[in-house]
Amino acid sequence: MSGPLDAERSEIIDTRARQRPDATPVREVGSHRSADSPLETLIRGLDERTIEPELMDDPAIDDASMGTALDGLGRVHAMTGSIRLLWPIIERWAYSNRYRGIFRVLDVASGGGQLTIAIARRLGHAGVSAKVHGCDLSSTAVEYANDRAMRAGVDAEFFQMDAVEDLPDGYDVITSSLFLHHLERDEAVRFLSRVKARCRHFLVHDLLRSRWGFALAYVGVRALRCGRVCYSDAPGSVSSAFTIEEVRALVKDAELEGAAIEARFPARFLLYGTIR
Repeated sequence: MSGPLDAERSEIIDTRARQRPDATPVREVGSHRSADSPLETLIRGLDERTIEPELMDDPAIDDASMGTALDGLGRVHAMTGSIRLLWPIIERWAYSNRYRGIFRVLDVASGGGQLTIAIARRLGHAGVSAKVHGCDLSSTAVEYANDRAMRAGVDAEFFQMDAVEDLPDGYDVITSSLFLHHLERDEAVRFLSRVKARCRHFLVHDLLRSRWGFALAYVGVRALRCGRVCYSDAPGSVSSAFTIEEVRALVKDAELEGAAIEARFPARFLLYGTIR
């Protein structure tokens, strides 16, 4: 049974195909997507994790749609107070690093760079000598984020990288927001294990899978007028997200000893710790 969400998604896909007919998606868009309408998903429940490929991840998405989606994601971060969740932990680590030299931070899957820039700005205001970088698979997102940082007058740099395949070394902190739910379980374990090998501190911030989170995502992106890509992707992101119990299992398999796992409002979790 199809619903309004499916119609919106089909329209975006059709528009994208007309604009870039030579583009080839990494995988068929919607290949894992449930046929349930949002109401049916709420009734059925979200006991099982369902990977939902997102339009933002499709290399065939046009730049205008991606830009609108990145703007929308920034509004979501602002409304849900993402930086307020992350900053106290990063600030504590920065203080402990004050005698070690430059404090180096990498934000993985940085998207439009809103959180990366906010971290750099707060470190600057705190008088911390820092280098803040963001990386993303999308060249459009990297260009968007670098332009945003330049216009904001913030010292943050962004580069293109596939974080599923590799991560650079030499960072004090690696952060990641709203990225883990994009990954298959085995990929998530490998990503966390790789993070462990590349930094001194890690901080992962993502969605929790629940009916409440699904309803909030569906309604929230519409209330914030985040655009049709977000209207399609946001509920699917919750279906793709992990539960707290599943995050604990990921941490065990990735051997992240001593990691803290905290559920946070609204329907989010933080996973963080110190490696060395």
